[in-house]
Amino acid sequence: LAVEGEVILKPTGTLASFKGYKFGLAEESIEPSRDSLDIDATTDEDGKATFDVSLPDLRQSTKPWSATLVLRVADTNGRAIERTIDRPVLPTGESIGIRPQVDGDVAENAAASFDTILVAPDGTRMAKAGVPWKLERIDAYYQWYRSNGTWNVELITTAAKVDGGTVDFS
Repeated sequence: LAVEGEVILKPTGTLASFKGYKFGLAEESIEPSRDSLDIDATTDEDGKATFDVSLPDLRQSTKPWSATLVLRVADTNGRAIERTIDRPVLPTGESIGIRPQVDGDVAENAAASFDTILVAPDGTRMAKAGVPWKLERIDAYYQWYRSNGTWNVELITTAAKVDGGTVDFS
């Protein structure tokens, strides 16, 4: 029986091996993509098939990626049997993870503390000195405008640098 399927790629802000850490820019928004898989495989007499999967090129993202493989086999009566497999996609570069040391909100003018890690493309923690960082204040407001006789609103955000420096990961 022939095997067919597709892959759904989506950015995720977490890595299973680093619980509580968030990866990537919060404001980054990338829609998941869905692509057909080119599978040249059929099931053997035990109903099993083995094949390699090549992923399409990933869009640029600061977040790790997750792949969901949706695989289907149609039986001799034409009924499709579908199964899904979720797998992390190894990043091509280093990833910075941040974990707050507090639960919930931080009071105004109070100090906020975070744990940070640097993760290598193979998923292991790594050391590196002199990695630049910056803290920005994000201000948001709504702008009303009239177009074609209709009032509309759009969100306007501005970023202003508050502080910066370097950090050493060990």
